[in-house]
Amino acid sequence: MSARALLTLLALCLSGCACCDDGTSPTTGAGAAAVGESSVEGTVVDADTRAPVAGAQVTAPDGSRARSDDAGRFRIAGLAPGLEGELVAEGPDGGVGRIPLRPLRPGPLEVVVHLRRP
Repeated sequence: MSARALLTLLALCLSGCACCDDGTSPTTGAGAAAVGESSVEGTVVDADTRAPVAGAQVTAPDGSRARSDDAGRFRIAGLAPGLEGELVAEGPDGGVGRIPLRPLRPGPLEVVVHLRRP
């Protein structure tokens, strides 16, 4: 590799390294979206009818929560990669659905939670 090509490569590598005045990187500073976050999103449905369930409370293993909308959709963002445990949804009529989560990878995980009445 020529010296010019090596310098160009070095310059490209260094240009990707940026930091803020407070010492944080641009991806972790206040107001920035964290790189590598996980999220769980999906639909809550009635196990018998497969109809979407509005107003279900969905709780992630770390305690983060969301409520399903009129289409049964929910999204819990800002979860740590590697988080595992049980995702629990509780419907307004007392139905409950549970999904075991393997360690989360960065990015979104799409699920369907089936609520069953006790």
